Amino acid sequence: MRAIIIDISKSLSVLLNQHMASHQIKSLTLTKGKEALEMLKRARCDLVVISMYLEDMEGTEFVEALRKLDNQADTHVVMLTTEENRDILGRAMKAGVNELFPKQKVDAVLEHITHWVQKTRLKTTTGNILYVEDNQSTALVVSEVLKNSGYSVKQVANGLAALELMENNVFDLLLVDYILEGDMTGLEVVKTLRTRTSAIECPILMLSGQESEQVKVEILRSGANDYLSKGASRDEMLARISNLIRTKRLFEQVQYQQQKLQHLAMTDQLTGLHNRHYLFEAAPQKLSEAQRHKFPVALIIVDLDKFKQINDEHGHASGDRVLKEAAQLLRKQCRKEDIVARFGGEEFVILLSHCDQRQALEKAESIRCALQNLNPIQLKVTGSFGVACCQQGTHASFNDLFSDADTAVYQAKHNGRNRVELHRT
Repeated sequence: MRAIIIDISKSLSVLLNQHMASHQIKSLTLTKGKEALEMLKRARCDLVVISMYLEDMEGTEFVEALRKLDNQADTHVVMLTTEENRDILGRAMKAGVNELFPKQKVDAVLEHITHWVQKTRLKTTTGNILYVEDNQSTALVVSEVLKNSGYSVKQVANGLAALELMENNVFDLLLVDYILEGDMTGLEVVKTLRTRTSAIECPILMLSGQESEQVKVEILRSGANDYLSKGASRDEMLARISNLIRTKRLFEQVQYQQQKLQHLAMTDQLTGLHNRHYLFEAAPQKLSEAQRHKFPVALIIVDLDKFKQINDEHGHASGDRVLKEAAQLLRKQCRKEDIVARFGGEEFVILLSHCDQRQALEKAESIRCALQNLNPIQLKVTGSFGVACCQQGTHASFNDLFSDADTAVYQAKHNGRNRVELHRT
């Protein structure tokens, strides 16, 4: 599957791209509608996620133009908007938008994409096949059989053309002849593809008129998943193709479930930040990298002040909202490469790479000021900050660094809260 994301904010684009990758969707991010339309005239796309207002045109204008393209009539379009009213909904649906979401409802957008992918794949009992055959009369006959069975078929005559298509497209199966004219044999095509990460999971069925045991073994050792004699029946060919594609989809489903379970195991369910399990796994690796490449690292612990009082006086639902908004603030204040985690309760941890003592103190103070001005649920919320640093070229374990920052947090609490303290060795 292929998707295009158009004029979505950088942070949301990152989330969308990650989510689509987890579903084996190849996604591309663009900023202008006209640029996207030119691209879509040439290439089929399964999913478009677009803003209501683009840099160079309205989103509804884009969708109207999209629906006029023959190859995009059934493309699924999700539109994001900052406005919520019947007029906006009516305009979007009239233009051909499938689903409209407020931009702030990120979880709903991601959940919708997941359901759409699952529904689409369940309905698609066939798949996209790349067929490599240099004999055109044979190619026409086999292609017709496959198309009549519901498969989408792209046929090319040589190995180089096949490799180029595999580089830029996603196929459910490669059907390739053992002997090909040109610079590459079928075996060489298979061996080359098996060295490419992008094609490593694509099942390959090789056709051959030679039925010796040696040839069959050679084909399977090259990386092909299965072998089919050119004299085999139509039903045998379709059965082998169906089995390979079904196995591929089951494998993709297992992969997705594993990724989802891993994500759940490493994510704090309330705030969406990393949890302490992720922190204890990833932080030591970051520190080892820092020591190996000799760059400074800083750890900041943030402990929300008087949080128990918020829960007691305003209820746990209000407390949860404070935690969510504080977590969102921390994530926005940090870089993509930084680790931001909820350690537990009202305590958060930030690990900053390539960050010396001065920069860490400035970052902590910046977050402290932003936090006291956040005012979630009309409450003033502050935090006590502890900073510890591992200077360039020095060695420290994560446990030591955490202990130092924790000591500094205690000092910040002792000195009146809502302040930043540095652990000094």
